[in-house]
Amino acid sequence: RWSRPPVPEAAKDPSQSSLNMQWLDIDMIGGTPLPANPNPSKKKMVGARAGQVPVIRIFGVTDAGNSVAAYIHGYTPYGYFGLPDGYELDGSEENLAEIRRFLNDRLREKVGGRGGNAAGSGTDDAAASSFCHGVQYVSDHSSIMGYSATHTKFIKVYVGMPTMIP
Repeated sequence: RWSRPPVPEAAKDPSQSSLNMQWLDIDMIGGTPLPANPNPSKKKMVGARAGQVPVIRIFGVTDAGNSVAAYIHGYTPYGYFGLPDGYELDGSEENLAEIRRFLNDRLREKVGGRGGNAAGSGTDDAAASSFCHGVQYVSDHSSIMGYSATHTKFIKVYVGMPTMIP
């Protein structure tokens, strides 16, 4: 009475069809990174290659009535943090690397061995001890908070898990 129709074989091969679905629910779990990018045509992304990584799960139904549980890998959480008006930041690679190290140390203190890519996760890889994966200086964006056109300088911070963004 409530059974779903069978999934067409073509729908199981992403090279033959795309997935169109009504999204009903979404959540995030921690998982392990994929051994290789399933879509090599995409450019390299900032993120962990070891330890725990975020995996987004989307649940829904197709037009044909098939239930769908899609697991999205390769997402790196980030946040934009506004710099004070008039603040000038040296956007050099060396300075951004120093900011990243500072944020990584603060996150390590706050998070400890919980979540993220904490040291002691069973790997000696340097990425496994990284909580802050990258920092970018962004000077061409506008904040929607308060619609202030004068606030246009930000740092974009990439972290290991969404719970690390305040």
